[in-house]
Amino acid sequence: MINVATQKLPKEAINELLNRLTDDRWVLGDAVIEFEEKFAKYIGTEYAVSICNGTMGLLAVYEALGIRKRTLITTTYTFIATASVATFLGAKVDFVDVLYDNACLNPEEVVKKVWKKNNYIVTVVHIFGYPEELMK
Repeated sequence: MINVATQKLPKEAINELLNRLTDDRWVLGDAVIEFEEKFAKYIGTEYAVSICNGTMGLLAVYEALGIRKRTLITTTYTFIATASVATFLGAKVDFVDVLYDNACLNPEEVVKKVWKKNNYIVTVVHIFGYPEELMK
């Protein structure tokens, strides 16, 4: 398991962070443009747009998926934004339990909820270094 209490960053990363934080253009500045360009190249697309935080990222994704008249299925073991953004957009939220071994979404519970229905969006949560394994 990954220790969530400590982080070990190489000196180069710390120096780069300090340089970026002391630059007066760290919001929408050269660092953001550089990141978007490199990320777009990395994933093989023409453009990429960075978003300020995970909550706004969920807002963009949920809106793109058309969640407003659908139901979100997610775990209770997550940050509040996972569900609150969906409810902000008018969706219903249906929580399912987690697996004891890794605290990730229980796939069997998800299947019970969505079986023969197509009006659901499932948001998985990768937690404590354990990636979700919803589809086996």
